[in-house]
Amino acid sequence: MTNFAFPLSFLPCTRLYYVSCFNFAIRPKWDILNDCSQSGKQLLMPKSKTKSADKREKIIKVSLQLFAKYGYDSTTIRMIAQESGISLGLLYNYFNGKNEVLKVIFDMSVIDVKNSFMIPEEHSKPEKKFEHLVDQIFQAVHKNLLFYKLFYTVRMQPSVQKLLAKELSSLHAFILANLESMLVELGYSHYQEEAMVLYGCLDGCSNQYVQHSRSYPIDTVKSGIARRFKH
Repeated sequence: MTNFAFPLSFLPCTRLYYVSCFNFAIRPKWDILNDCSQSGKQLLMPKSKTKSADKREKIIKVSLQLFAKYGYDSTTIRMIAQESGISLGLLYNYFNGKNEVLKVIFDMSVIDVKNSFMIPEEHSKPEKKFEHLVDQIFQAVHKNLLFYKLFYTVRMQPSVQKLLAKELSSLHAFILANLESMLVELGYSHYQEEAMVLYGCLDGCSNQYVQHSRSYPIDTVKSGIARRFKH
């Protein structure tokens, strides 16, 4: 397995490219990682775990909807509790506050992005790897249109940019490192400049697809990107 940028250990039979500022590929049906258990908390029975995960998932969904509708700054933790149908005290059993909810949403996207941009070993040619990458990006967005329609709105809010400044900066560097690695394989000498162009192209096109999914010529766009960057 060849890892680019950050070494991760899952799926040992694949070559990985991780590309992610697009924040693609939240699991279908909002199926988040069940990381509810924290040190010092009592272990729950399986049924209780399922119920707890469902409540946590609902809080995340509601929070994202409120952040998109009213803005992150104007959304209070009390609003989140009320819309989630739980008491404020119970909400604090799941999250310390809305900052933590926001960071969990961001982390969900990063984890699933990394899973979505794994290139199978059978794609040994750089051109096939690139085609696979572009296809997977838009497939992931297509499966989660509602999430990304909300997330793009939230992501651009100044307070969110400030709160997630460190994470976004790391992710930006991570994306570029992986795009550069792919472009080097494609034979680009000015791979750093081209990576910036490709980054903007993929992010912008995915955003346009989210906003205009019914009329957006996705197949034409994918083919155009593939032709432009396959050198």
